[in-house]
Amino acid sequence: MNEYRDTMDEYVGTAPHTAIDIDELVGRGRRAQLGRRLAVASGGLALSAVAAVSALSLFGAMTPAPGPLTPAVTSAAASAAVSPAAETQEQTAARLQSVLKAAIAREMPGVTGLETLQRQMHRCITGGAELVPYDAATYDTACPAGTGFHDYRNTNFTWRAQLTVGNETTSVRILVTRGEFYDPWGPPVNDTDAEERRLAEEAGRGPTRGPDGEAVYRHAGGVRVNKPSGVHYMVTQDRKRLMSLTDAWVAVGLDPALRF
Repeated sequence: MNEYRDTMDEYVGTAPHTAIDIDELVGRGRRAQLGRRLAVASGGLALSAVAAVSALSLFGAMTPAPGPLTPAVTSAAASAAVSPAAETQEQTAARLQSVLKAAIAREMPGVTGLETLQRQMHRCITGGAELVPYDAATYDTACPAGTGFHDYRNTNFTWRAQLTVGNETTSVRILVTRGEFYDPWGPPVNDTDAEERRLAEEAGRGPTRGPDGEAVYRHAGGVRVNKPSGVHYMVTQDRKRLMSLTDAWVAVGLDPALRF
């Protein structure tokens, strides 16, 4: 279980204590409930829903949504995005990186450092895994077959960059992945779900709805956008820094071309 926590930390920083017993939930295989709880109840926590979805996918604890997931095309950029069935994982990663660069430049005028946006991959080490620059030669063997890190490597795309906007320079991590979409505005699945929604709303941690039904979460430590198509996007900054340019990062995640 330490490996699970370390992997989540690798994405979003050390998670504070919560009322959710993550060890117990994962150990008992309550995958969907964990994702729902984190999506609703952990609004202000470093352990975000997208990180949980990604981590569970990496661990093999959640089955990715079956088949190509294609959101409605609402822009010329999205029209140019090809079907996942026609791409290799390297082509998908390259296309997503181009979409990210264009969206960041559009939403953050004057940004510099886009050339530092570099794809990452997981390399297994004793007790867990670490993010390292992507290397095509070792990509398929960086983690053993049968581990989540290996089995779901082609549906989890991560980048790092050091960007400067105005007088602020910060390191960011961007994750684009696929998984189940939990609709936070749908009927509660049970009484616990209903109570967690109520608490999240009272604390001002509930999501806002994007133009195409996306669930958008803004937190001190990052931003995430969960799309009905099954695409999930998350960006976080340095662990010790509060998230800045929040609206711009949300707009990047809402770009309809950010799909696979």
